Amino acid sequence: MKILGGGSLQLVYAFLILLHMQSSIGVSSTIAGDEVRCIEIERQALLAFKQGLVDECGWLSSWGSEEERKDCCKWEGVQCSNTTGHITVLNLTAELEHGCYLCLRGNLSPSLFELQHLTYLGLAGNDFNFSCIPESIGLLNKIQHLDLNSCNLSGSLPSQLSNLTSLQYLDLSFNNFNNIKNLEWLSYLSSLKYIDLGGNDLGKSIPMINTSTFLTHLDLGNNNLTSSTFHWLFKFSKSLVYLDLSSNQFQGLIPENLDLYGNQFGGIPKSFGNLCKLRYLDLSYNNLDGMLPELIGNLSGCLQLSLEELDLHENKIKGPLPDMIKNLMSLRRLYLYNNQLSGTVPKSIGLLSKLELLDISSNSLNGMITESHFSTLSRLRGLYMSFNSLSFNFTPDWIPPFQLNGIELVSCKLGPKFPSWLKTQRKYSYLDISGNGIFDGIPKWFGNLSSRAIHVNLSSNHIYGILPDLSTTKFANSLGLGIDLSKNKLDGPLPIFLINVSSINLSENRFSESISSLCTIIAGKLDLLDVSHNQLSGKLPDCMMQWTSLAILNLANNHLFGKIPSSIGYLHRLESLGLQNNNFSGEIPLSLGNCSALQFLNLNNNSFFGKIPTWIGERLSSLIFLLLRSNHFSGDIPLKLCWLKKMTLLDLSNNNLSGNIPSCIQNLTTLAQKESSAIDYSFADSYDDSNGFYVGH
Repeated sequence: MKILGGGSLQLVYAFLILLHMQSSIGVSSTIAGDEVRCIEIERQALLAFKQGLVDECGWLSSWGSEEERKDCCKWEGVQCSNTTGHITVLNLTAELEHGCYLCLRGNLSPSLFELQHLTYLGLAGNDFNFSCIPESIGLLNKIQHLDLNSCNLSGSLPSQLSNLTSLQYLDLSFNNFNNIKNLEWLSYLSSLKYIDLGGNDLGKSIPMINTSTFLTHLDLGNNNLTSSTFHWLFKFSKSLVYLDLSSNQFQGLIPENLDLYGNQFGGIPKSFGNLCKLRYLDLSYNNLDGMLPELIGNLSGCLQLSLEELDLHENKIKGPLPDMIKNLMSLRRLYLYNNQLSGTVPKSIGLLSKLELLDISSNSLNGMITESHFSTLSRLRGLYMSFNSLSFNFTPDWIPPFQLNGIELVSCKLGPKFPSWLKTQRKYSYLDISGNGIFDGIPKWFGNLSSRAIHVNLSSNHIYGILPDLSTTKFANSLGLGIDLSKNKLDGPLPIFLINVSSINLSENRFSESISSLCTIIAGKLDLLDVSHNQLSGKLPDCMMQWTSLAILNLANNHLFGKIPSSIGYLHRLESLGLQNNNFSGEIPLSLGNCSALQFLNLNNNSFFGKIPTWIGERLSSLIFLLLRSNHFSGDIPLKLCWLKKMTLLDLSNNNLSGNIPSCIQNLTTLAQKESSAIDYSFADSYDDSNGFYVGH
């Protein structure tokens, strides 16, 4: 080791002093203690940017000129280099899931682009009030990540973007750019790996993109593009992982691309099989009308090893599900629903060991589904086979290799026994086995399966017996469970209800005895309660103040009597009230006037009496149906019923009304539009007349 003499040490010491002085000259604020202050000219640029904004969320409260806030490297969203002090990162991205969307409103100030040492700029999800991107953006020649998506920007894209030669990530999606003649500036950005220009108006022809051959993500969806010249996409075939040209107006043969949702293509070329890194292929909502075996066959080649998601739903694809589907060995998600598939489901689908979601719903598939169809599907989380002619044949002691989150097997054939394999599924949140020909009772273990359940539908079967008490099961721990057991043969008293339930449909069963157990429902999230078409009796209990979120209450076609309790006035969100075909009596309570959101009110075939309240026209202005037929109402028809401008069906027949029919009734033009209305009239009783207005016989 060479030991420096005293003169050499002095030279080194002098050099260090000069180096420190040079740093002090370049950085306006020196290192004081452990605090690193930012460069003054960059701080002023940020303050000028802030001056043109309204800060809805208080994001920029740390930005200021006061002494304690001068260090802009400590400001929200700002990061500085530890060595130079220059600002390198500005991230003010607004994210809806974090509760901060459109926080900043105002102008996109050119001063922002004086931060020439930025490598990362994220402003997505803010509102820049149709500002144009300033030409000064070309000064950011060190930028690597630029995210301006959903910023309400407009105008054209400046050619100065070509100066951003270090750029790897570019997202300008979902703005209002227009009149874009070309994207030639992209050809200068040789480092780009990610481009998203979706949701803009790029013109009538697809732009020529001649950029990095290492591009992995390209999104030009939702751009009203019409050209079918895609030959330039071939150069990306070795690197492209994600390509979205969806929701444009392309026609003809599908080119080398990936997500083409919502176009009008008619076939898949064989060259697709050479896209060796493609993982996601979405051809949904197109006009694909070929045979599925041929389409799957055109995906052969190295693509078979890489493809993880294949989405062909909402097309006109015909034919059987081919045995060669097993060759897509990396497939994790397969969407084939809403096509015209026929034939049986091959057992080879059970060899897709990485499959997590299978949706073949709404086709014309038939045949038997056995345990072999799921032999290696241990990763399966979503199983959707509804609206086919499929029968399930499992041994009673079968233990599936999977734990499902979503199970939808509507209008298949799981019965006649209640499917015992469901006993093993303890993680599902969605279960729909309605219309499955189940002639059985509900087993005691059913409610103890999943504490995650939010939707359980067993309707339109032949399930009989007494409904088990679910209030002490795992279902009771579910947050916001919706349960539908309608159109079965359940009998006995209504059960003790779950506390956290969001919807209950027990209509069209054989429940009897008192309705008082409804008061066990104290769920603040309950929005639907339907126990219509049963054999329930007794008075309606006065406990509705517990159901403040209720939107639909249907107690029709039972044996209920007594007055409507005043607590109905707490149902401020109530939209539909069906009490028809019971034996309710008394006057319509004044508290019902608090239900200002009410659209459908059916009190037909009861024993209500008194005058029709004037306040109905004053306070229930949203009413579409008002059905009071076959009661004991008397007096005049209130003139203020004419205030109900949205009314399409008014029935006051079979009462004891007197006086003249108000002439203003003819001004309710919507009453004469019943036939053309899109409203669901199933709420009302059957009406043969066409004018929608009935006052009596």
